[in-house]
Amino acid sequence: MDEQEKLALLALINKIIYFEKRRIVSDTETTLHPSEIHMLLVLVRHPGNATILAEKLGITKGAVSQTLSRLVRKDIIVKRKDTSSKNELEITLTRKGRALLKDIEKKELSIIRGIDTYMSMLTQDERAVIDRFIVEMNKVFDFKA
Repeated sequence: MDEQEKLALLALINKIIYFEKRRIVSDTETTLHPSEIHMLLVLVRHPGNATILAEKLGITKGAVSQTLSRLVRKDIIVKRKDTSSKNELEITLTRKGRALLKDIEKKELSIIRGIDTYMSMLTQDERAVIDRFIVEMNKVFDFKA
C-alpha cells in the first residue's frame, strides 16, 4: 500500500468515526447520543448481561450500567430483575425506544443501500477482495476493554 492509499484509508476511517460521534437521534422530546445508540443496537442485536454488553461495546460494566440508567431515565428501556436468575436483568424496549430504534435502523439501511449499489457494479472477484478486507479490518479494530 503506497502512502496515498494509506492516507485515503485513514481518511475513510476518520469519516466513519466522525459519523459515529456526531450521530444523534432525536424525536421531539428525546435525544440519544452515540453511546446510547450503540447500547441500544447491541441490546437488540446481542441480548445478554452487562458483561456481554461490555465486551461487545468495548467498555466497562460500570459504563454499561450508567448508559442503561440514562436509557431508563429517557424512557427508552425498562429494566427488571430476571425471575430465572437473581443476578441478571431483563431489558425491554419501551414504545418510544422501539420508535427511535426504527429511526436508527432506517438511517443504517440508507447507508447499506448506498454500499449495495456500489458493490453491485463490481465483479465477484472484486467483491471477494473487499469482503476479505472488511473481515481483516474488523480484526484490526477488535479492541478489548
